[in-house]
Amino acid sequence: MKTYKTLSKRKKEYIDLFNSMYEGYSIPCEEDIYIDFASDGDVIVSVIGILPLTDEVEVFGITKPGYTGVGHFKRLLAKAKRMLEGKTVIYTLAPSTKPKAAPYSSHYLMQFKREDISIPGTPIEYSANMRKHMLTLYKSNGERKESLGHLKFTEEGSLGLFIHQVYIKKGFRHMGYGKILLNYLISTTEYDRYTLEVTGENIPAFELYKKLGFKIIDSIIYYRL
Repeated sequence: MKTYKTLSKRKKEYIDLFNSMYEGYSIPCEEDIYIDFASDGDVIVSVIGILPLTDEVEVFGITKPGYTGVGHFKRLLAKAKRMLEGKTVIYTLAPSTKPKAAPYSSHYLMQFKREDISIPGTPIEYSANMRKHMLTLYKSNGERKESLGHLKFTEEGSLGLFIHQVYIKKGFRHMGYGKILLNYLISTTEYDRYTLEVTGENIPAFELYKKLGFKIIDSIIYYRL
């Protein structure tokens, strides 16, 4: 049994390989994601992906059918233990890899299709800076621009543009800036569809996405060890 930890320049290559092998389970292509594989000869049999978030880490994992129950994923997880210490850990695991643990929470995948609804333009007093995988929203205040929040996104094949995080700074929440931020992204990019994930408990965000035209396309159960 050999394990491979990807080098930064080959990270996307390995992620694309994993996503093509395991249809229905997708690891996001974030620059700071940690990827490790276990292989049996030339066959990749188990994979782990760890994505650092603001105050938690999300662990993606799957083991190839026929290779489960022998500890491949557990060994990959043990190697990455130092990355999980002191963090809240959320697991997004394929059925073959799920630990014996109670469900942590239910999430929904929601998707906006451009053909379903039109999005208005952004009011002139707002502007944004689009960097790689990140959009930051500003509001003009005289000659000064004030940052209101940001969202992170990646291209995810059939899911279109996947929105990983919508963040509004404290003091500016519940004032409609999340809607403006999403409208800006959709109105200034040219994807056919936009996908995001929301917890069932986050009712305000869920209702906002529905009003914008996002529809539920799938549900996900997270597990915490």
